[in-house]
Formats: sequence, structure tokens, C-alpha cells
Amino acid sequence: MINNLAIVFPGQGSQYVGMGKDLYDNFDIVKEYFDIMNNINKDKFAKLSDIIFNGTNEELKQTEVAQIGIYTLSCSIFQILKSKNIVPVFVAGHSLGEYSALTAAETFNFKNGIKLVAKRGEFIKKASQENKGGMIAIIGLDKDNVEKNVKALTKKNIKIEIANYNSPEQIIISYKGDKTTMSEISQYFAQNGAKRS
Repeated sequence: MINNLAIVFPGQGSQYVGMGKDLYDNFDIVKEYFDIMNNINKDKFAKLSDIIFNGTNEELKQTEVAQIGIYTLSCSIFQILKSKNIVPVFVAGHSLGEYSALTAAETFNFKNGIKLVAKRGEFIKKASQENKGGMIAIIGLDKDNVEKNVKALTKKNIKIEIANYNSPEQIIISYKGDKTTMSEISQYFAQNGAKRS
């Protein structure tokens, strides 16, 4: 155990096609975890690892795919670190990463975590189909100005609110609406000081 080491596990949005393929090819524990992932999800996906390693961005960004893939890769990387006696004192996770952290902390095992993450992905997908909307990261605008812009957009009858304060430079807002609403919100923030959204 390293006295000053903490590990923070990532959430959805960190995925990319091919993630973990190099580790899968070089570490038996990664193969084992991806095999478990494939077996648990074989009723929904012919082979989930094929989508993760060789699919398209569109396929991988689907909530029920991305979340299981990120969770599996995060947990398998943690096992590689443990095998090299790199064990943190603390673990934490951002959003979906909380499940990886709970597995690392041995709150539940990897197989149960896969089942939980799969259900989480299903519930999020269902909720997003029933309630059109999304989330936007506002980059480069301080908290006070984000809050001011959210209030201004609310007065224009846009259903919007702050979802997460990720950092002083990145605040996540959520909104109800379609892609037109998303564009309107992004343009508004761009015109009012945001570097990016």
C-alpha cells in the first residue's frame, strides 16, 4: 500500500473505440474480465468486446455499451495495479466511476458490479427515451456566470439547471428538449463568455 496514493475512476464520456485492446492483448486478467463481461451480457450483445475494440463511435457511445466497457476496463486496470503492489489508500469515482471505486473497495465483486452497471445503463437509456434532453459541459465560464446564464435561459422558458460542478472551469448543465434546444443553449453560452460547450 502506498500511503499517499488515491485513484479516481472515470465516468461515461471517457470511452473511445479500441480502449483497452492493448491491455487485453497483454494481460490475462484483462482478458478474464472482458470474458466475464461478454458472458454476463451475451443475451443483449453477441460480443460486447467487439463493439468496444472494433465498433463505431456511435455504437460505443450508447449508454448501455459505454458504461459496461468503462467499468470493465477500469476494474481490470485496477487489478493490474494490485498485481504490481500498487494499492491506493483511497478510491473514488466520477458518476459511473463510483461503481469501479466500490468494486475496488470490495463493496461488491466485479460480476455483481457488471450486473448493476448493465441495469444502470438500461435505466438511463429508458429515461432518456421517455424524457428528451441532455447534458452540456460548459467550459471556461465561472460558477456565477453559469448560474446567471441558467437563470436567463429559464426566463426564456428553457428547462435547464446545473447538474454538476466538476471544476471551476467546467460546469455541467442539464436541459429538457431536443437538438435545437441544445444548439440554442450552446450558442447562448458562447455569446455570454463560455470558451466551449
